[in-house]
Amino acid sequence: MAKGIFPRMLIPDIINALAGWGISVSQEQLKSPTADFVENVYSACLEQLTGISHESLREPVQNALNASQVEDKDLYASALSSNIILYHLTRFAKAARVEDFNSRDLYNPERERTIVLLSAFINFVKFTEQFCDPFLKDLRERSDTLIAQRDNVQDQLNEIQRKLDELKGRIVQDKPICEQLNAENTSITNTMFMTKDAQSKAVRDVEQYKTERNTLMKRKEALNGEVKSLEEAITRTRARIVQSPERIKKTIAIMSTTAREDKKTVLMHETNARDLQTKISALHNIEKVVS
Repeated sequence: MAKGIFPRMLIPDIINALAGWGISVSQEQLKSPTADFVENVYSACLEQLTGISHESLREPVQNALNASQVEDKDLYASALSSNIILYHLTRFAKAARVEDFNSRDLYNPERERTIVLLSAFINFVKFTEQFCDPFLKDLRERSDTLIAQRDNVQDQLNEIQRKLDELKGRIVQDKPICEQLNAENTSITNTMFMTKDAQSKAVRDVEQYKTERNTLMKRKEALNGEVKSLEEAITRTRARIVQSPERIKKTIAIMSTTAREDKKTVLMHETNARDLQTKISALHNIEKVVS
């Protein structure tokens, strides 16, 4: 027999509680429960608490079957939906502290066990409505928000995937052009390296030419100094050289005449000097005689 922490309810209390949720049951159905009856009532309690029902599972079940690629989907749809409901009912029963809930409670129900399970389900739902509704409401709102965000992200992902597919198509389309451009780029790169080598050689040549130019400039300055010295020497030499031959001849003639006259004058003075010397000697002799 099922055991739980919630008290066992009377049949009229169960009927009234279910009626408050819009679920109509009779005493005969509770006294002699059938598989269809208990599944519907248990599912209604589950839906009251979690919102999970056969209707809400229809689309996910269909999507799962479509993803599985089975041949006869209708054959498996009902069984898969029932198994999912059983799974959630088992979790529901464990939450209501009924640990031994199993498929027999659905497909071969017993009166006493059904009363105990309904008592546990109804009390647990009332407990959650009284104490957990604000939390569950907030949780559901956040869940709805997350679902909306997930759908939005999925839409964005689909859009990104579409753009990615377009880009892949463009990549395939542009691949020959890219290969051609890569070949041109390789050729240009090789040319650039060759140009760089030539530029480096030209730079070295320019540096060498600059060095040679500096050497030549220094040599030019030295030669300019020598030329200037020679020009000054030439100027001094020219100052000493007579520019007109006739003039020099005339000057030489004048100098020759002057020299001859000077010689005559010198001879005359020498003659006078000898005469005077003779006279002086005579005077000395006379002076000696007189003495």
